[in-house]
Amino acid sequence: MSAGQRRPRPRLLLLAALTAVAWVAVVIAVWGILSLLLDLDVIPQGDAGPLLGPVMVGLAAIALLLLVLRIVRTGSGPASPSSAPPRPCTWCCSSSAGSATP
Repeated sequence: MSAGQRRPRPRLLLLAALTAVAWVAVVIAVWGILSLLLDLDVIPQGDAGPLLGPVMVGLAAIALLLLVLRIVRTGSGPASPSSAPPRPCTWCCSSSAGSATP
């Protein structure tokens, strides 16, 4: 690219929306196949109502959409544990056996 040309801006909202839509499609497909193969209802509770499954998937898709938007815009992923190994507790695993003081 020459200095005068600008790189096209990524369409972050489109990326997040496609991710959420693909996830919803996978969930529906897996639930449908399992329901057919196992001859069971997806949600076995009879008093759950017909909207429980779609509402659960819809709310999870919204959460995924917001998470993907945050990751793509800020470049930071969800909180993850540090890569440092955990330190042993000092008062019970110290090298001086029999010491009761922390």
